[in-house]
Amino acid sequence: APYTYAWSPTGGNAATASNLSSGAYTVLITDANGCTLSQPVNVPAIGGPTLTLSNVVNASCGQTNGSATVNATGGTAPYAYAWSPTGGTGTTATGLAAGNYTITVTDNSGCIVSETAVIGGGSAITVNGTVIDENCGQGNGGINITTTGGTAPLTFTWSPGGETTQNITNIVGGSYSVTVSDASGCSTTSTFEVEVVGSLSVGVNPSSATIEQGDTVQMTASGGLIYTWSPTTNLSCVSCDTVLASPSATTTYEVTVTDANGCSGTAEVIIYVNPICSQEIFVPTIFSPNSDGNNDKQCVLGNCIATMTFSIYNRWGELVFETNDQNTCWDGTYKGKKVNSDVFVFKLNAILLNGKEVNQSGNLTVLH
Repeated sequence: APYTYAWSPTGGNAATASNLSSGAYTVLITDANGCTLSQPVNVPAIGGPTLTLSNVVNASCGQTNGSATVNATGGTAPYAYAWSPTGGTGTTATGLAAGNYTITVTDNSGCIVSETAVIGGGSAITVNGTVIDENCGQGNGGINITTTGGTAPLTFTWSPGGETTQNITNIVGGSYSVTVSDASGCSTTSTFEVEVVGSLSVGVNPSSATIEQGDTVQMTASGGLIYTWSPTTNLSCVSCDTVLASPSATTTYEVTVTDANGCSGTAEVIIYVNPICSQEIFVPTIFSPNSDGNNDKQCVLGNCIATMTFSIYNRWGELVFETNDQNTCWDGTYKGKKVNSDVFVFKLNAILLNGKEVNQSGNLTVLH
């Protein structure tokens, strides 16, 4: 105490409402702390119909599947029915959501009576989830869900897997569904996609190797179930985890590995090939740089040179050309001009692929 009162649709603000017509009224009672109570009150009509509610079915799961039936007796038949705010004009109102509904009945003499039907019902279950993607091949994905609504306690059923916990962990990439059910029999199903991120960790042995031309080397990959090697030439098998390779030149092999969950990754193996030295180092001692397309450059010949220094001097001891690149040859010029026909001296210091050191020197004749 004290309390305040508010009647609707009419009746004033006192504890007692008087001079009312028959029908449905609501009184809102508020205490000193601001707490409120809403109470429906029906005022019957003397000599009018009497209403009885039956078959009141609550709405379930937040849906509009509630219903109620009114039975009218007394007064003067026939009767006219009107449900509010929804429900139609029959004795039974269907498709009702949870809430209060007023049924007003008017008999043939014009007497009007009302009754209030209360349709109960729990709220719908809403599911929200946070997905943790799987790191490729790790099986460390997860789904955490939160729920609102429904009537406790809630139960959870996951598919695939059949887990009954609210959250699931240590899962691989894929599609997962959870069905959440409440104590009133309501349920809802939500689906989540767990993606796969990153790539499979692939091991190879060796990561690189050096062989002589014509030799064979074994390469082994690990980390999955399916193996695909490329390029496929000079391999004993293109779909095995262990293969034999005999490349004729330095080659980079790539292996793609896929695991049981479809996760894949790649790794490379570089095989360095030392060619068979079929030609000794040879320095021609005469050339004619006259631009006729024949013997126009002075080169160091040989297929097994690892490093080299090739120098050419004129008769006065001046260095007219020097290179460390076997593919760079002297074109017979010095300081941008062609040299005259003359005899020059060359020096060659080279180390072969097999480690052998070669030192050569001699005369070099230039003819025009």
